[in-house]
Amino acid sequence: MIMKVKKKIHAAVEEMGARELSKIYDYINAIKRMQAVGPRKKGAKPIERIHEMVRRSRSSWAKAVIEDREDRV
Repeated sequence: MIMKVKKKIHAAVEEMGARELSKIYDYINAIKRMQAVGPRKKGAKPIERIHEMVRRSRSSWAKAVIEDREDRV
């Protein structure tokens, strides 16, 4: 099965021009970058980004969380 797919891809690549080959190369590099980074949860942000966002706030983040959770306590 995999060999058939590889042969079809190879045949299609042989027929492509420079512009299409450039796009394919970009797609391959994007896939490699995604594999190197690994999956992230949807909406997950790196801790550095969270610190940057919170640092700008003048109000107390902890107090805001406590107020939001009062109805659940």
